Amino acid sequence: MWLRISLFLTIIQKLNSTELVAALVDLQKPSETQNPEVKSQPRVDGLNLNEPSNETGYKSATSTEPQTATSEPKNEESKKTKKSSSIEKERNKLKGYNTLPINPQMPLEIGVKLALESIEDISVDATFNLYMEQTWYDHRERNLTAFMSGKGTQDFCWTPDLYYLLARKVSYLSNTQYLNIDKGKMLFDRKVSVTLPCTPDPFRYPFDKVVCQAILSSYGYDVSSIRLHWKDKGVYFPEAYDKLEYIGFRWDDESPITIASEEVQYGEYNYTIITAYFKFNRIYTVYIYQVMIPAAILVIVSWSIFWINIDVTPARVGIGVTVILVLLTLSTNRKQDANSKLLNLKTDLLDIYIWSCFLFVIVAYIEVSVSDYMRTDKGKKISLGTRLEPITAKKVNVSSRILFPLAFAVFNLGYWCYVYYIQIRN
Repeated sequence: MWLRISLFLTIIQKLNSTELVAALVDLQKPSETQNPEVKSQPRVDGLNLNEPSNETGYKSATSTEPQTATSEPKNEESKKTKKSSSIEKERNKLKGYNTLPINPQMPLEIGVKLALESIEDISVDATFNLYMEQTWYDHRERNLTAFMSGKGTQDFCWTPDLYYLLARKVSYLSNTQYLNIDKGKMLFDRKVSVTLPCTPDPFRYPFDKVVCQAILSSYGYDVSSIRLHWKDKGVYFPEAYDKLEYIGFRWDDESPITIASEEVQYGEYNYTIITAYFKFNRIYTVYIYQVMIPAAILVIVSWSIFWINIDVTPARVGIGVTVILVLLTLSTNRKQDANSKLLNLKTDLLDIYIWSCFLFVIVAYIEVSVSDYMRTDKGKKISLGTRLEPITAKKVNVSSRILFPLAFAVFNLGYWCYVYYIQIRN
């Protein structure tokens, strides 16, 4: 043992420092060659596979997370690029014409058709929910067949710039529309909610006829570029929807819908306008049952004062005052009717009937006062002309029992004959 140690020290003394370093390097080489696979492992995506992972199983500081974070935006950008390229291909397929298809020989003919879905709240205006179909020919799409539906459909090609004249409000529902292209034959259909003006007859209310009109025209193109016309019958509505009792109206019996087309001048240019007239008859039976018959019954009740003993003045006065107050309430409630709205600015047939009934009740109340006065000493001296026999309170009462019903019957006969006349005239 001691011999080996002394021999090793002797060798170290004889070697210089340079030779010592070289010897140590030679001693290290066999340990590196023991695991040749570790040395030959490559680096993948900046990751040294020789580095150990931590205890939790995740990579150490030289993991691939930064690299994947940079690769995800590239994938998203590639997806967006593919999507935009597909949209661009679709646009190229439709050629993306957003200008009017000009034909130097003749203006573009556009056919319009309306299909009613529902009608709401008819008075001085009415809200129509309908489908508006427009057809025309675009020679630039003569080799194309396509169908699109949903929002933004009209952005792929040129569509007519039709608008509603005199409309109170127009709402286009972008999700309920489609465009069909069949070798140049264009069909664009969309759902519209439009509030149109209506023209009632204020004097004949509630026996009037209401006419609503839809006027369509091109906003920017005159007759030299565009001509509008109604397609087929022009306006359609479902057969199951031919009754409007729930809003207090019904379609006109003879001509519920009328269409027309004409040219009008605006400034220096002429424009084509197409008009659809919707005619409704007001259902007046509800007014007869709720207003007119109660008013007539109150008039008949007021005649009971002619049959009550003239000596019971308080009872006769009480009946007259009560009937007057009830008629005033009935007239006030009629003015609050939502269907009449601006019609209250004019006197109508309903007002004439109510106030005529009110007049009959007032005259009956005056008769009570007159008959009561005639029972006094001064009243007994009243006489007509040269007649010697005075007019007594009892005679006035008896005469009123006949004259008032007769006068009211004559009034009703004339009133309802006139109503029947205007109904025929309508």
